[in-house]
Amino acid sequence: MFLAICSVALFAYYGIASLISEDLIGEFDRWGMSGLRRTTATFELAGALGLLVGLFVPVVALVASTGLCLMMILATIVRIRIRDPFYAMIPAIMLAIINAYLAQTTARSLEWL
Repeated sequence: MFLAICSVALFAYYGIASLISEDLIGEFDRWGMSGLRRTTATFELAGALGLLVGLFVPVVALVASTGLCLMMILATIVRIRIRDPFYAMIPAIMLAIINAYLAQTTARSLEWL
């Protein structure tokens, strides 16, 4: 539950920041993905909301954590392609691992999986 709350907080923060922070708007430009900034922010906010709802409805947590994990894998790939230093990839890697763990533990808790 602690990891889920941490992930909710971080994705809510990054989702909002992606919409209003000049620094993150500049980062999306640098990544060559300025056209996907609002879409990414929407997915981050939806994922955070999904994890929050998922505290009470596990199948929602499974979908949200899986989606967020995949999004962070893609974020890591983008950073590799633009040759960012490894330390810049650490947040995306850690969030991918955390959400993979959340997806795995949620899937195990569901009897039908």
